[in-house]
Amino acid sequence: MLEALIVYDRVSALSWSRQYPFEFAHAVGRTGEASLVGALGALFEENSNDLEFVSIYAYALGKIGATAELDALDKFVQVGWPRR
Repeated sequence: MLEALIVYDRVSALSWSRQYPFEFAHAVGRTGEASLVGALGALFEENSNDLEFVSIYAYALGKIGATAELDALDKFVQVGWPRR
């Protein structure tokens, strides 16, 4: 559903993104919508402690070619990932 909203109703997709961050990130990756890198970054700030989200975030960044954000994510994981 979010994938279709990204294509046909971007405003609605963005309004659902905070409630469904994993699904939104996956949809961004599948659509390849590089213009949503900022929305992904905002979701990362809110969900950076969730390994499942971080994984799909990395996927989405790779699919949209967001190399600077991938580099920042790499540093975050190496330095800032919570160790348990």
